[in-house]
Amino acid sequence: LAEKLGCNVVWRKGSPKLGNFSMRDSRAIIRAPKPTCSSSFLTNLHELGHIALGHTAFLNAPWWQGAPTLVRECEAWQWALRAFPDADRDAIRGAAWALSTYVRRLTDELKEAACAY
Repeated sequence: LAEKLGCNVVWRKGSPKLGNFSMRDSRAIIRAPKPTCSSSFLTNLHELGHIALGHTAFLNAPWWQGAPTLVRECEAWQWALRAFPDADRDAIRGAAWALSTYVRRLTDELKEAACAY
């Protein structure tokens, strides 16, 4: 799938829930854990989802853009879950945890903005 999307995949050590992607010479590079369980497999699919959905256009922008970032992350997790409908409960919990970190960050920003008024 990565090859079909024109991606290089670099395996890295660490949490099965953490991955990222970047571009080099017009080619997407995914850095993610080697799939050894359903959580790491789903993480890889999530990163591939960003590529498949065209999120590479946002790579030159600041990483965190509030609500637009949250929307892109939701889209990539939805894409991954559609591609892996047999994901087990731990993998789905991992996706929910990842999304909750973005929601918390956005919530904190909204609270700060409300307090400024």
